Amino acid sequence: MHWSRQHAMRNDLIKLLMVCNARDEKYRCEPGTKRHVEIISRRRRLIRDNVNLRIGAKPLIDAMVNVGLLYDDSDRYLEDRYSQEKLKPNAEPFTEIVVKEGGKQ
Repeated sequence: MHWSRQHAMRNDLIKLLMVCNARDEKYRCEPGTKRHVEIISRRRRLIRDNVNLRIGAKPLIDAMVNVGLLYDDSDRYLEDRYSQEKLKPNAEPFTEIVVKEGGKQ
């Protein structure tokens, strides 16, 4: 993907997180705090390669760092898990993000 398209996607994700009140102080991550993030992709067609599922979520993780939901996306500060569930053909796809505290590093 061209860098300009990646940049535009990241900015769209940041705006979406802000609409969800992600910049609210009560959700901000304290410096040095580890968080556990689970990203569940609910889709009509499952992705066969789990590596692609993880790589596809990278812009979302970056946006979460940008708005302060995560301190950093390194393994020291982030424990992440990715999964997917198949929906019925007429269901609307969506992604669920679960963030939990993980303690100071």
